[in-house]
This record gives sequence, structure tokens and C-alpha cells, in this order.
Amino acid sequence: MVSLFMAIVLCYALSALAVLVMRSVGRKRREVRHYVLRGDNHELHMEGYIRAIRWFSLATGAPVKITVVDEGSTDQTAAIVQKLAREDQSIRLHRAGQAQDQPDGTDGFGLAGEAGMVQAAEFSDIQACWYLGRLRAEGIISGNEQTVLVDLRRPEQLVKLPQLPG
Repeated sequence: MVSLFMAIVLCYALSALAVLVMRSVGRKRREVRHYVLRGDNHELHMEGYIRAIRWFSLATGAPVKITVVDEGSTDQTAAIVQKLAREDQSIRLHRAGQAQDQPDGTDGFGLAGEAGMVQAAEFSDIQACWYLGRLRAEGIISGNEQTVLVDLRRPEQLVKLPQLPG
């Protein structure tokens, strides 16, 4: 009787240990997916974008971070992001500063304030790499993150965002 009880306890302990090992292995392999939402006046949709990303994180168990780069919005976009950031520490608002030494010789494509926003319509791969490098240099993006850059001003880029069901 005692040996049967000990066998049951041993099976339970081994099962618990196996679950802990699988969880720790799963955590090490999962890298943080960092969504960088680049835009300006998006107050009507910003909360939906952020909630879709958060829903994706909850549904899949994938850890996410969200950085909204505000490039001179004149509406309530920044206030909405700040409110959501108070609720969730993985959300942050970054106000764009001054651009320096663009790879294509321009003054900026959004980081340069008012003058640079006019040139933001085309966002080449070189500019995207430069932009992400700039955010990495500023400490916004770390090296161990899978970064998804979404320019909200370009409708074709919205497919990079997770979609809510229904």
C-alpha cells in the first residue's frame, strides 16, 4: 500500500518537473515581438490597433511590446497612447526628435518634425533600416526583439498588424 502511494507521488513529481522544464524551454525560445507603430494623427484607430496587438499576445501567449512613435500629431493620439500605457507597461509613447544624417541625403522622413513629415509617403527598405537603427541607438528597440515596423500612414502596411476575430 505504501509502495503504491510512493509510486503515485513519484509520478506526480516527475510530471510537475516535466511541465516546469517545458515552460522554461518555451520561454527561452520566445523572443519578444516589438511592434513599432509610426504615425501621427490616428486617434480614431489607435486604440483598436493597440488592443488588436494585445489580444494577439493574450491569444497566442507571445510576449509583445508596443512603441508608438508620434511624429507631430495634432489630435488626441498621444493622450490615448499615454492612457493605455498607464494600464499596460509594455506600451510606450516615443515622441520623434530631430533626424540626423539620412542615408538618402534628405532632412528626414518623420523624425525631423514638420519638414520631414511631408517626405514620409515613400518608406524604402534602406530608410526602414535606418529608422530602426536610429530607434535602436536611442534605446527604444533592444537587440533580442523581433521588430515589426508599421507605418500607419500607409494603408498597405496595416496588414502587419494582427487582426481581431470577427
